[in-house]
Amino acid sequence: MNLPSFQKKSFGFTLIELLVVIVVIGILAGVIIVVINPNLQQEKAKEGVIKGNVDKIGQAVIACASSTPNPHSACDTMAKVGVIDPSGSPEGSTYDVYPSASGDVSLYVLGMYTTSTGAFCTYYIKTQVEPTFLTTRTWSGCHTSW
Repeated sequence: MNLPSFQKKSFGFTLIELLVVIVVIGILAGVIIVVINPNLQQEKAKEGVIKGNVDKIGQAVIACASSTPNPHSACDTMAKVGVIDPSGSPEGSTYDVYPSASGDVSLYVLGMYTTSTGAFCTYYIKTQVEPTFLTTRTWSGCHTSW
C-alpha cells in the first residue's frame, strides 16, 4: 500500500534543522563567553583587593591623624601609621602613604597596579585633617568604581 506523501514517516533530521541547531548553540556560546570574560573578572578581582587594602590603610591614617597633634609629619609613612605594606598583593601592585605637597594639611593613600592592557589603575584616598576631617576617594583607569 502506498501512503500519500504527507503521511510518509521520515527518520532523522533535515540539513536545515541541523544547521539551525548549530547556529543557536553558537550564538548562546558567544553570549556566555562575552558575559563570563575571565580576563575582565580577574582585573575586577585585583581592583577589589586594591580597594580593600587602600581602605584599610586609609582607616589607619585617619586613626593616626586623629590621635596625634602633628599628623602631617607623624602619619606620613606606612610604618608611622602602623600598617604593613601590602605591595605585591595582588601581584604587581604598589601602595604609598604621603602628605600633601600643597599648603593644606592632607594625607594621601595610593594603591596602583598595571592592567593587562598596560594602563594604570589607581585608587587613592585623600584625608584632609584641618580644619575638619574630610575624606574623598578617587579612582582612575579601573574597571570598577567605588
